[in-house]
This record gives sequence, C-alpha cells and structure tokens, in this order.
Amino acid sequence: MCEIGPVFGGTKPEDQKVVAGGIRAGNYAGRHWAGPVRGVDAYDAKADALAVLEALGVKADNAQVQRNTPSYYHPGRSGTLQLGPNVLAVFGEIHPLVKEELDIKTPLVGFEVFLNAIPAPKKKGGTEKPLVELSAFQPLTRDFAFVVAQDVDADALVKAPVRRRKS
Repeated sequence: MCEIGPVFGGTKPEDQKVVAGGIRAGNYAGRHWAGPVRGVDAYDAKADALAVLEALGVKADNAQVQRNTPSYYHPGRSGTLQLGPNVLAVFGEIHPLVKEELDIKTPLVGFEVFLNAIPAPKKKGGTEKPLVELSAFQPLTRDFAFVVAQDVDADALVKAPVRRRKS
C-alpha cells in the first residue's frame, strides 16, 4: 500500500513535509510462482525507497545509509537514506511494540520518502535532444475514401466480404 500526502510536524508552514510512503505486510514469494516464500524485511523496504528515489531522478548509488530512524521503526532493522546531512528517506521494519498495539501478527515493513528533500536535477547543457511531440493519432501509410449510397449502413460496409484482385 502506498500514499503521497502532507505530514505535519508542527503548527508552522515550514513544519509541513510532503511524503511518499509505503507499507508491505506478510510474505514475499519473489517473481517465480514456485519460489521460496519468506517474510518481508527491511531490505524490501529499502528497495522500495530506492526505487522511488530512482524514479524521482536521484542517483541512489550516492545515498548513504545511517541508523537514525524514528521510534516507530525497529532499531537495528531500519535506516535512513541521506545525501550528506539531507535525509531523503527512512525505511525498515515496524517496531514490535507498534505492531503489538495494532494487533498485527505478520511481518510489517515501511518506507517514507521526503519529497521536499529531493535535490533539483542538475541542468546539463548542449547535448540533450529536443522534446518529441507525438501525435494522438496513429500514423497512416494509406488513406481510403469510399462513396456509397446514403441508405447503406456503416455496419454493412465493415462486415462486407473482402474480394481481392487476381494479379
């Protein structure tokens, strides 16, 4: 389950952050239907957070993993993704006390990507290709026009048998 929306950390406008978050629960079977089944873990949440960052144009290879996460994540099974001091995302297993309070028995992991913290892409000069404007219509190689009597139904034309010329 995923969601994007504002998170309020206080009463001031600068205390609001826009966050993309997601949760996985239960088991993970991989891409093959007969593959081994395992409970979701912190690495699944990290992969989800990295995928969101990559989709936003952030080079995830440059992000450092740190341990300072909010208290609702399991200590030692969670982390933050940072570029220098800039925290881009947090991920990990949900703390067992939180799961107990919510009466959740299955493995539960989550991530949060802080969209306001994503750095603006660097402008590259000179070598980029211009934007391709594609038509909403399919390209045509041949165009046909037919003149028929006004009382002929369009459906009769569509269902008419095709006769081919003999060459």
